Amino acid sequence: MSPVPSPLAASAWAFVEVVLPVVAGDLAGAAWARRRSHPPGWGALVLVLVACVALPVVATVGLRGPGLWDAALVGGAVWLGLAVGARGGAWPRLLGQGLLALALGEGLAWALLPTPPGIPRPLRAPWASWATDVTDVHGGTWSTDVEACRVVFSAPGRLPARPRVLHVGDSMVFGSGVADHETFVASLGRRRPTEAHVALAAPGLSTDGELLAVRRWVAAGAWDAVVLYVFAGNDLAEVDRVWPCCPGGGLLEGPRARCAEPAWPEGAAAARWRSPPPFALQVAAQGLRSAAWGYAAWAAGRGGLVQPRADELDAAVTRVADLAATLAREAQAAGAAASVVLLPAPPGADLAAPERQARLFGALRETGVHLVDATAFFAAPPIARDALTVDGMHLSPAGHEAFASWVEEGVLERGAPASSGVDPRPLPDSPGP
Repeated sequence: MSPVPSPLAASAWAFVEVVLPVVAGDLAGAAWARRRSHPPGWGALVLVLVACVALPVVATVGLRGPGLWDAALVGGAVWLGLAVGARGGAWPRLLGQGLLALALGEGLAWALLPTPPGIPRPLRAPWASWATDVTDVHGGTWSTDVEACRVVFSAPGRLPARPRVLHVGDSMVFGSGVADHETFVASLGRRRPTEAHVALAAPGLSTDGELLAVRRWVAAGAWDAVVLYVFAGNDLAEVDRVWPCCPGGGLLEGPRARCAEPAWPEGAAAARWRSPPPFALQVAAQGLRSAAWGYAAWAAGRGGLVQPRADELDAAVTRVADLAATLAREAQAAGAAASVVLLPAPPGADLAAPERQARLFGALRETGVHLVDATAFFAAPPIARDALTVDGMHLSPAGHEAFASWVEEGVLERGAPASSGVDPRPLPDSPGP
C-alpha cells in the first residue's frame, strides 16, 4: 500500500489538480486573444481546445493514473481558464462568484442536510498509482474488485486428503502487504502439518461475498472446520455493496445469489467503475459538509465506499451478523465446525470505532455462533506494536506469525464443535449459488 499522504501533501495535490489547469488555460486563452486575428487560424484553436481536454484524459486513463473523473476535472479547469483568458480576464468577479456559491452551498448543506456519512481519508496520493494500477482507495482498485469477484465465483481444485480448515476473510486473511508464505494461514499449515489450512480470501471481499464463496467451496468437498474473520470496520460499509461482476445491485437478494455467474461491465461503464472520485473532492470532503455529501452521492452508485451513518449502523450490524450466522449454519450443516473471529482495528487505525466493535460483538453473540474476539491480541500484541503491521492496518510478517500462534491456541485448539451453540439446520432459503 502506498503511504498515506499528509494533509499538506493532499491539499497540495488538490491545488495542483484544480488551480494550475485554470492558470494554464488562462495563459493560453490570453495569448490566443492577442493574436486571434492572425495565423495559425481557427483550425489551430480547435486543435488546442481539444488537446486541452483530450491530453488529461489520455494521460490519466491511458497511463492508468488517478482516473476518469480527475481527467474530467482537469479538462474542465483548462476550459474555464481558456474562456476567461480569451475574454481578457475576469478573475475578481469569477473568484467572488465562486466563493459566494461555495458559501451558499455549504450553508444550505448545514441547514438542510443531516450529518454526512463517514468519508474515508484519501489513502493514496494520486501520483503513487501512475505506474501501478487505477487507484480507487475507497473501493479498492479495479484489480482488487476483479480478484474479489474471482474468489466469490471460484471453486477449489483438488483437495488434500488430510483434515482441512478453511479460513475466510478479506485483506487481513489474504495477507495484503506480505508474501503468500508469510501469512498466518501459511504459518498455521507449517505449525500443523497434519492439517491443510486454506485461505479463501481477497482484499475487498465482504461478508455477502464470503457467504457465496463458502457455499461453492463447501459444495465441492468436505471441510473439517471453517473460520470466518469479520472486521468491524469496512465489513459494515461493504456489505450489500454494488459489485462490478454483478451489476444492478448487491450479490444477494435476501440469502439467495443474484448472479449465478459473473457479468462484467464494458466500455464506458467499465471506465466509470475503474475511476475514483476526483482527488480534490476527496480532500474537500474531509472538511466541507457540501463536499462530503457530494462524495456520498457519487458513492451511492458504487456502494460500500462510506461508513454507515448513525441511523444506518444498526441495520448494517444486523446484516453482517445474520450473514455470518448463515455462513456458520451452512458450514455446520455440511459437517464442518464453524467459528467466527471478530477482528478489531489494529492500533492506530481509525476504521472501526469502539461502538461499532461493541455493537457487532453483541449482534454476533446473539446469533449463537461460536464467537472468538481478537481484541485482546491487538490491544496487547506479543510483539512491539510498531512491528505488528506494515501500513498501520495489515499485519507484517512478524504480525502474521504472532497472529497464527493466537489463532492456533485461541481458535483451533479450543475447537468449535459442529453444534457450537448454532442451530446446525440449514436455512430454508439458503440454496447454493
